[in-house]
Amino acid sequence: MAMVEKKVPYEVSGRQFEGKMVYDDNVKTRRPAVYMQPDWKGIDADTTGQAQEVAGRDYVVLMADMFGKGYGDKPKDQTQLRAGMLAVHKDRPFTLACGKKAFDTMRDEADKRGLIDPAKSVMIGYCAGRRLCAGAGACRRAVQGDRGVPRHQPQSGRA
Repeated sequence: MAMVEKKVPYEVSGRQFEGKMVYDDNVKTRRPAVYMQPDWKGIDADTTGQAQEVAGRDYVVLMADMFGKGYGDKPKDQTQLRAGMLAVHKDRPFTLACGKKAFDTMRDEADKRGLIDPAKSVMIGYCAGRRLCAGAGACRRAVQGDRGVPRHQPQSGRA
């Protein structure tokens, strides 16, 4: 497997964001897209690892940046993580608009590169990201119970 992590910049209301597409470059057919809202750490090494697990050979993961370009680059303590999450939750209309912009921008980029079948997409989220997925409606949701989709059980044909 040759996992690729491609950064995709976008702007919302003058703020800079940077999503990430994660996929196996050895697969040459179009695959379903999995739109991922990460947890309160944002796009960091851990959540990128989760995206790689989900993507495997069957999916292209489109990771949304909910917090702003570079947020996940530095480790944060619980107080900092909580402050970041609360900022997202306090401005839900902006956050949902940001999520839609992320999805639209990355979907268009992945489609232009011939990576995805744009008619096949699902949405997953972890912790704070799951809550945003539940209200976003940008694509079909794949939320189970109160915990989101189990990250260790991607299955072909779910999208």
